[in-house]
Amino acid sequence: MSGGHFDYADSRLYEWSEKVRWDGNPLFAELLHDLGDLMHEYDWWKSGDTGREDWLKAWEAWQKKWMNGNLSELAVDSIKDSVRQMIWESLGKPADEETNALRKK
Repeated sequence: MSGGHFDYADSRLYEWSEKVRWDGNPLFAELLHDLGDLMHEYDWWKSGDTGREDWLKAWEAWQKKWMNGNLSELAVDSIKDSVRQMIWESLGKPADEETNALRKK
């Protein structure tokens, strides 16, 4: 393997996962970690290190865990809440601003 199809970008997802877990968001951290695993499998397939079958197994397992096999919607609603909270926190916005912004929609 030369450097991977994504130049080892999956390692960045693992790093972010640890930071997010440290911040107290274990579910979001788990999602990032699992995305890292998924990217790793895709990377190895595209780089010729493994076969397409390995990628498809990883993809199916990820869909089953995070989407109940339904491609149109994530199965765990709290993931959406965690992501929204993380975005607002990264913008330095307090929770009451988030609530007001959602009411205006």
